[in-house]
Amino acid sequence: MKLVRFIIVLLLSVVCIQSSLQSTEILNDNFDFGTLDTTTKWSGKTEPAGCSITFDPAIKFQGNNGLKCVDSTNGVGPYVYKNISNYSVYMRFYFNMPAGSFIKFPNVEGSGERMLARIVSSYGNGTDDMFMECVVRGGSRKLRIQYKPWEIASEDSSMLIQEATWYCVEIYMPDARTASYLRWWMNGIEQTKIGLTGWSTAGVWNKVYFGVPGQTGNSTSAMTYYLDEFILSDSRIYAIGQDITPPTDVSVYDGTWADIDVSSSMTQISANWTASTDPESGISRYWYSLSTFTYGSGTLNWSSTTLTGVTKTGSFDVGTTYYFTVKAENIWGDESTPASSDGQVIMINDSTPPSNIVAVRDGLLVTDTASTYETDKLSANWDVSSDSESGINSYYYAIGTTAGGADVFGWTNNGKKTKANVTGLNLSVGQTYYFSVKAKSGVGAY
Repeated sequence: MKLVRFIIVLLLSVVCIQSSLQSTEILNDNFDFGTLDTTTKWSGKTEPAGCSITFDPAIKFQGNNGLKCVDSTNGVGPYVYKNISNYSVYMRFYFNMPAGSFIKFPNVEGSGERMLARIVSSYGNGTDDMFMECVVRGGSRKLRIQYKPWEIASEDSSMLIQEATWYCVEIYMPDARTASYLRWWMNGIEQTKIGLTGWSTAGVWNKVYFGVPGQTGNSTSAMTYYLDEFILSDSRIYAIGQDITPPTDVSVYDGTWADIDVSSSMTQISANWTASTDPESGISRYWYSLSTFTYGSGTLNWSSTTLTGVTKTGSFDVGTTYYFTVKAENIWGDESTPASSDGQVIMINDSTPPSNIVAVRDGLLVTDTASTYETDKLSANWDVSSDSESGINSYYYAIGTTAGGADVFGWTNNGKKTKANVTGLNLSVGQTYYFSVKAKSGVGAY
């Protein structure tokens, strides 16, 4: 009975979480059937003389039709609008500017703009006191997102665009009472957030314009814009075709094929992994990292490849275990959970010790120091040793009152450094002290 109760509680928790993530749709128009619906979908349409806003089956993002908007050269354009009452608003649509569009703009930055969408809030005297605008700028060839409370200068973020290319634009106007920035995306990639100075008084957003609701700078001839798949809601809905699930996890194996536990190379190390899959968008690349620990045990440095295997070159220590960690990334930038190999240790057959160290010098200079005034520290440096089979793993040093002695400071691992500075000693004036050093090979021979 206790088990049954636990299952019921768990299922209720899952349902609650899913419900909180759902968006409330305000309007959805894919422009596929009939004509513009200004009765059940849109609140109205404005189509000035010389302008048109119609369905077009020839150029669309998907489905039967796109929305074709043709403006005029006298500063007006066609649009539809929707009356709303929401504290937060999310808008998503697709747009395309035909080839030859930019040449029609005045070639001065800021003087030629065509607005594609506008969201307004009238919180004071009934005018559009606060607004967000999505505009195309001809001079810089950018799509620009800007907002402006009535009493302060506008703030904006922009991105370069190309003609004859479909773009997915997403804009999220969060609740002004709690949020501090506007968020927007191009083709599923989030762009620079816009700080919302003076936005806390916005209240509810009450009107949305879509089409060509505004323009600055007269164009040389009428311009055409294609729009499609418009959605309005109170929170983000992912773009059409966007992949909201990560790729499948990979399994990582040491070596170039079957998994190995031991490697005999000190200069290169390899790994391979199973291919990840992602049915929604596909795999873009793999990220891999080589370290002496597994994922979750430290900071990893990542490199990318489109292959399912890699060989790293460098200098690898005998007796050390190395791990490859790999993750997959899909087209939309989502990543799988990183997975680590079970490790491969470098082992070499080495029957000879390292070469003798030619010279050990007292002090830290290249010339030997015969005396010191210090009574609490000593230092030394030495020539490198070598081992052609397993390499040098580390150097050990000791300090004594006789050559080779360790009665003052016992044998200490110095890593691969060829100098040492020892402090905290209690030295006697007039006494001679000796540094002794030995090299350790990769297999532990001295």
